[in-house]
Amino acid sequence: VTMHYVPVQHWSIRNGTDENKSLWGAWIVESKVSNNETRKIFFNGDTGYCEIFKDIGLRYGPIDVSFIPIGAYGDEITSPFLKNQHIDPSEAGTIAYELRSQKVIGMNWGTFAFTHEHIMGPKEELSKWVQTHASKVGFDIDWFMTMFHGETRIF
Repeated sequence: VTMHYVPVQHWSIRNGTDENKSLWGAWIVESKVSNNETRKIFFNGDTGYCEIFKDIGLRYGPIDVSFIPIGAYGDEITSPFLKNQHIDPSEAGTIAYELRSQKVIGMNWGTFAFTHEHIMGPKEELSKWVQTHASKVGFDIDWFMTMFHGETRIF
């Protein structure tokens, strides 16, 4: 197994006086499953959208399964403050496409009322986005999905 730490966009703070003094990133876990076959998983915590995802996709893609946040992006009042740290479902879809993700699971939604969007809002918005955009980028509607708390799926 090889683990790659890749940059994403977010602020950081550890002790109250060291704002933006530490790295913030995502992980790509790469595992050789046979002599000629490698599997890759992308795990992203919070992030704002930035151009780096195109570069990550070119360098490490295609990604077999990506975990990308879809929640806590706010509303018209809070979203300007969260824009550089969180993404909405459409930006998550753009990131998934730029990473060349073969399967995507939306995360970071429906647990805490951190921002003002409805608790099921990210899932509903993602579903609408996928229905109108997935085929445009060459994927079916099962390409980007969400899971319920406690749900298990085998890929």
